[in-house]
Amino acid sequence: MLNNKNCLQVVSRKYKFVRLMYEPRDFVFKLIFLGLVLSFSVLLIQFRQPTACGASRKTIEDTIANFVENEVIVKFKDYVTEEDKAKLHKRLGVRSFLNSYGNQYYKVRCQDGHVKRMIDAYSRAAVVEFAEPNYIYKALFTPNDEFFDLQWNMKQINCERAWDISSGDGIVVAVVDSGVNPNGIDGFTCDVIQGRDFENRDNDSTDDNGHGTHVAGIIGQSTNNNDGVAAVAFNATIMAVKVLDRRGFGNISSIADGIRWAVDNGAHVINLSVGGNGRSRILESAVNDAHDKGVVVVAAAGNEGGEVVFPAAFEKVIAVGSVRFDEGLSYFSNFGPEIDVVAPGGDLNVDQNDDGFDDGILQETFRMGFFFRRNDEMWDLFRFQGTSFSCPHVSGVAALILSNDSSLTPDEVKERITSTSKDLGREGKDNLFGWGVLDASAALLQQ
Repeated sequence: MLNNKNCLQVVSRKYKFVRLMYEPRDFVFKLIFLGLVLSFSVLLIQFRQPTACGASRKTIEDTIANFVENEVIVKFKDYVTEEDKAKLHKRLGVRSFLNSYGNQYYKVRCQDGHVKRMIDAYSRAAVVEFAEPNYIYKALFTPNDEFFDLQWNMKQINCERAWDISSGDGIVVAVVDSGVNPNGIDGFTCDVIQGRDFENRDNDSTDDNGHGTHVAGIIGQSTNNNDGVAAVAFNATIMAVKVLDRRGFGNISSIADGIRWAVDNGAHVINLSVGGNGRSRILESAVNDAHDKGVVVVAAAGNEGGEVVFPAAFEKVIAVGSVRFDEGLSYFSNFGPEIDVVAPGGDLNVDQNDDGFDDGILQETFRMGFFFRRNDEMWDLFRFQGTSFSCPHVSGVAALILSNDSSLTPDEVKERITSTSKDLGREGKDNLFGWGVLDASAALLQQ
């Protein structure tokens, strides 16, 4: 859900610099705006050969924890003499070993496939401090997008490590929102599926507000193209389903219809950065049907600093709250027992990372022209805040998980996300942070 459209952009050759700031709780300024613009990581290393090429599912071993197949690193305790070291090598049948630079450890050669056995044998010896595989590391994928260094949110949820495993290939994420405009400067990696417009009852789901495009950008913006910014699941396909009007308002029947249409047309994940206080049976039925048909539904908790709104409050939804750069709860984020997880949603009142900009979520969208007319020349990188922008981080990670293992059910995806989140606040699940802050890498590495 949108809390504030702070149009603070970055300066570049392609993006203009505009500053339109107002207090999100100030009703007068809201009227003016509407009138003018509208780790902990779980690494289960099993010391086995990587899976064969063409395997449908990547494992920890073939993405992070490859190791030299016939070598073991051995660190002896400091008091152990060279004579005692040689005796142990001989007793274990090791004939080839290499002392490291500075005599810190030994690199021991063993037979192919015997790494685990040799580690166990050395580890049982009283004179050995530890033994481990000679792991093979690789450079972590860091996109070359021009303003990626300003996206503190991607680093907060450990996207870079997650991208070495999955980028969302083959997954369709439906953004049920104000629509999506794919015609920006940065754009989207995959062609946007232009779905239905349930607000105007036609087939043009192009965004005429800007909210849905920003949300969709967090999930699937074109990435590693030397331009703009990056996205969580940049190889996922965005499905645009328009249920909100140009002012950002919509009704329950349109939203429910949009959910059902997305399910019927191949969505694997549905992002709902919308909400309200009225509990609707029609909407709950649509959400439940989506879940029961294998679609992951993610929803924003709301921005009133109070109770979680619907549809996030429904049981079969992943309910998402918002945190700031310092992982404190955003002042606007709703809270309660329904919260499952929190993700970056920003706080435009602070600059906690000292980058010279307010701590919003930076993504590409457009500014509305006079009398809410869309102007395709008014594209820029905008910092927004709100649980609307926390929500697509979780939807993006759900896409990464499903791309890596398409057999998972919505409940299993939810469990992956919640059980691997970084615990905040009171130990375990609490009403402020749910199970904690989203961790994309840990969610993908869980087996």
